[in-house]
Amino acid sequence: MLIHYWGVGMAMVRYLIVRTIWLLLIFVIIFLITYYAARVSHLVIWTRGFTLWEILQIVTEEFSEFMNDLLFGVVEQRQSSENVREQFVRTAPVSLFLVSVAFVYSFIVGMMLGVFSAMYPKSLFDNVVSSITLFFASIPAYLWVIGLMVYFTWQRDWLPGIYPNYPTDLGPPPLSLQALGLIIPVVALSFYPIANFAQLLRAELIEQSTSETMLLAKAKGLTPKRAMLKHLLPNSFIPLIRQLPNMFTFMLFNAFLVEVAYNVPGVARWLFDSMYHRSFKQFFMDPPVVVTVSMFYATLMITMTFISDFLYALIDPRIHIHSKK
Repeated sequence: MLIHYWGVGMAMVRYLIVRTIWLLLIFVIIFLITYYAARVSHLVIWTRGFTLWEILQIVTEEFSEFMNDLLFGVVEQRQSSENVREQFVRTAPVSLFLVSVAFVYSFIVGMMLGVFSAMYPKSLFDNVVSSITLFFASIPAYLWVIGLMVYFTWQRDWLPGIYPNYPTDLGPPPLSLQALGLIIPVVALSFYPIANFAQLLRAELIEQSTSETMLLAKAKGLTPKRAMLKHLLPNSFIPLIRQLPNMFTFMLFNAFLVEVAYNVPGVARWLFDSMYHRSFKQFFMDPPVVVTVSMFYATLMITMTFISDFLYALIDPRIHIHSKK
């Protein structure tokens, strides 16, 4: 028995090492594509008389200098007194906290709705939850931001109209005010993920309610509700874990529009401000900012994929480790 568990553990370690190598390779590929796309676009806009091949040669020659400045130097911006590293350190935690809170909130609420809907299938509660989640999931997050701002700010005056953000010399706003400022963007980001998690968990629990596991639990004297929570719910986590990277990526892309619409001082707002020239009223490319923000999003998506793979292998190592497909 000990040898069996040792073999399974070593197989899972090998699987995680292989997945880590692949994810690092994907990260490098994304970085190179982002760097070349940003730099080439910038040079095409601001240079004349150069062919595309000459521009690619210039970008390649600048790669080592760009990497050195990005990692160890001070990369300046065109429209800010802060350098790239300083502004990234200031804005990245805001975006990360916003998406993390919305993701955890969506997962918890979606699980609760999915469990209760599966306990009472085809009931009034189930029909109401299905209708409401379908309606909420049909409207984009940035439109929800506008609608929530109209109702809760301009009509009710309950929440801030934009995210509270003081000038740098005044320091950060009070925590209570920051918490109020998170309500509208978090709720707007959560509608579709809540509906997705609830519908997925409900379908999985109802499907497993006729399985042999449920029949065995009932034979042991467990009530249907207790059997569902004790036996079926843990088994239903597998399809939810599969969906975690997709939902997290979905929320990241929607958070980009939500941050701009609600003036959240995160990386999305930073990228928008760095690309839009206020004096000339036109857009342009600032390569260091574009690369930094793009790799921030790529890092979050790759990290979530790794966490999902780890949880997937931890719940049932046979799924990936011993499978050849």
